[in-house]
Amino acid sequence: MQDDLYFHKKIDFKILRETSKAILVQMVSCNSHKVNIYLSTIENNNPGITSLLELWFPKSWFKKRGENFYIWEKGFFLNIKKLIEKRQNKNRTVH
Repeated sequence: MQDDLYFHKKIDFKILRETSKAILVQMVSCNSHKVNIYLSTIENNNPGITSLLELWFPKSWFKKRGENFYIWEKGFFLNIKKLIEKRQNKNRTVH
């Protein structure tokens, strides 16, 4: 039997808003090597751009085990990447 958390990584977050299908979260930390490397690289090149990562996620992307939550890593990474790119484009047009 395949582990149902295989494509998921542990995430710590604050819930800012919730609907019946999605959750707006502020990410505190994530146990995804891929996400953390990406955020570190971006932060080194654009200090402050990764602060206050607030993102909407479908509830179906989350799994709970005990007190811990896990999120679908690929979707999480793509959403973070899209948010950062949007912030970078906004910063380019301001300067």
